[in-house]
Amino acid sequence: MFFYFFYFLCSPILYLFIHCIKFFNKKLYIHLKNEKETITYAFSQISKIDRIKKKVLLFHAASAGEFEQLKPILKQINRQKYFVLQTFSSPTIYTKEKNNLLFDASCYHPYDFFWSSLAFFSKIKPDAYIITRHDIWPFHLLNANRLNIKIFYINANFHKNSIWMKWYMRYISKEVFKFLTLCCVPSESIFQNANKIILQDKIIITGDSR
Repeated sequence: MFFYFFYFLCSPILYLFIHCIKFFNKKLYIHLKNEKETITYAFSQISKIDRIKKKVLLFHAASAGEFEQLKPILKQINRQKYFVLQTFSSPTIYTKEKNNLLFDASCYHPYDFFWSSLAFFSKIKPDAYIITRHDIWPFHLLNANRLNIKIFYINANFHKNSIWMKWYMRYISKEVFKFLTLCCVPSESIFQNANKIILQDKIIITGDSR
């Protein structure tokens, strides 16, 4: 857990950094300005449902491309049994898709700080957290796991040049991905790469969701 301890110590510096550069990055500014409001709205929608009869699925897509990968899955979900919360990172895709009928509510996904991540998952309390493609953040996985939330990583792209596969990242990769409940990969070659940092019984080959 040395990595997480070090990451936690760096968090205040990273927090100050993004709040400084937000004045020079319009998308970052919009996200930070509206994050709390959108999460509060999403929680208000979730609080209306009977959590015994209906489970909450949290899907995350950082960008438009990742959301396209989620669409085929979202279309198959029985909305009588599941409440679907869709989170986005980019204001571009959030503004375009926030009222999409493929999910019940949407909000900005908080940035990866221990305190904001823990507050988010503690408030929403999803039954499952589904991530696609690239947007993996250590504290989100750590806190979801601590709260007994199942974590599914789909369309995992552990190609040979992936940062997670570099020799100097192997220790960190194993620390981060050990919290996964299940990792779904698109091919045998990706399976072999993933198996270097994730236990084999947590990996299955499913193909690309698109």
